[in-house]
Amino acid sequence: MKCSGKKLKDWKVDIKKKYYKNHLSFDQQKHYKDRKVYVDQWEHLIKYWAIEEVKAQSDKNKASRAERKYNHTTRSKSFPHVRKEQKNKLGHSPTRAHMFKVCYTKETGTPEATKAMIDEMNERTTLNANLSNKGPNDTFGQVMGKEKYGQVRMYRLGVSPSNLWRDTSGHKANQDITMNVMEVENSELRSKVSHVQHAPNNLANTSNQVILLMEFISY
Repeated sequence: MKCSGKKLKDWKVDIKKKYYKNHLSFDQQKHYKDRKVYVDQWEHLIKYWAIEEVKAQSDKNKASRAERKYNHTTRSKSFPHVRKEQKNKLGHSPTRAHMFKVCYTKETGTPEATKAMIDEMNERTTLNANLSNKGPNDTFGQVMGKEKYGQVRMYRLGVSPSNLWRDTSGHKANQDITMNVMEVENSELRSKVSHVQHAPNNLANTSNQVILLMEFISY
């Protein structure tokens, strides 16, 4: 749902950038649109974008983007798309530091703020060559800081620290506990079967119970 919402938002931003012109009147603007957009939807968007509060928020967002230190340079390519391309190219899953270099640099030149972060990541990668570059404290995390709650930078929406960097030792401990519980339950069932087999009364019913219990244990 998050991915779908972001794609819809990005699509509306793109449509507005290409077709919405402040200097046009409503009657002029409603005829100047993307052919994929329905007339009633386009008219609704035009009216919405013309609201003073919406225009003020749009100006504020533009100013915020202008002050942003790091800008995504792979255009419409998502992080999963870039990650897949880099995995095929490298032969292994790329680190977050590598993804940052690919997604935030330009062939025509890299902004100084971005270049400084990349240089620091390269330096730390060299110094920590013998250490694992996985987990929240990887090279990227050391340079760029901790993740916000419920998200992991350089990954798609929906990826959280808990499901990406699950504590494997804790996971194994949970598996061991589950196995122990199953063994205890299995032992109790076998004990019940043994008790039923030696009961003198109701032999026919006993045989049926034994068969049912043995079938249950065999699953």
